[in-house]
Amino acid sequence: MSAGLDPLVLAVGVEFGLLLEARYREERATGRLPGDAARVATQAVGAPVAVAAGTVGLGFLVLGLSDVPALRQFGIFAALELVLSVAAALVLVPAACAFRDAARSSAPQASRPGLLRHQRSAGGLT
Repeated sequence: MSAGLDPLVLAVGVEFGLLLEARYREERATGRLPGDAARVATQAVGAPVAVAAGTVGLGFLVLGLSDVPALRQFGIFAALELVLSVAAALVLVPAACAFRDAARSSAPQASRPGLLRHQRSAGGLT
């Protein structure tokens, strides 16, 4: 059973991380600064993600009441790993997105090869 635990928790954590990143991108598209977009994304999606993770975690935690030791252990560890995975997604994903965008926006324009190529083809640089 434990072989199925990690992929399951990883899939749930990735799903919640993708929801947070999508909301972050939506906020950035409206013109928000990276830090503000991360804060708004976490506020908007954080509660629903936490509730969804909580219900799934409680479902696994019910297995912890089983008389079968393998099921009990699986349920407890699945719930624990799920909580940790979601907490990491809620904290790390928006922060990583904001850090990435802030680093990109502070980098010199000429150091971006794709931008330089685009400016030359558009006649922006001679």
